[in-house]
Amino acid sequence: MILKESAAGAKTEELCRKYGVSLNTFYAWRRKFAGMTVPDIRKLRSLEEENLKLKRKVGDRLAPILLVLCLILSSKEEFISLSRRLPFGIGYIANALLLLTLLYMSLQNGSSQKNSA
Repeated sequence: MILKESAAGAKTEELCRKYGVSLNTFYAWRRKFAGMTVPDIRKLRSLEEENLKLKRKVGDRLAPILLVLCLILSSKEEFISLSRRLPFGIGYIANALLLLTLLYMSLQNGSSQKNSA
């Protein structure tokens, strides 16, 4: 609606004030939705939601595999190198698992050193 009014010639600043939106948001919407009709925007949102669901499914399935990899690989550098080659978003999961594993390993090393002393 705001984009249609802007295309019809209304002043951007007035529209933003009327709808309570910042200029940055307005320009982001215009960049994203320029030339799209309402059905196109609905289709885009539906595809974005589906994409997010699929990314979550992939992340859920990869998490145990990454944890095992983290335990197997000999150094954190190898694991970081591997996580950088993963698809966007999954690398974050890999890095989180790496941190948890390193914490776990450091706790184990601390307890084994106490037991040997």
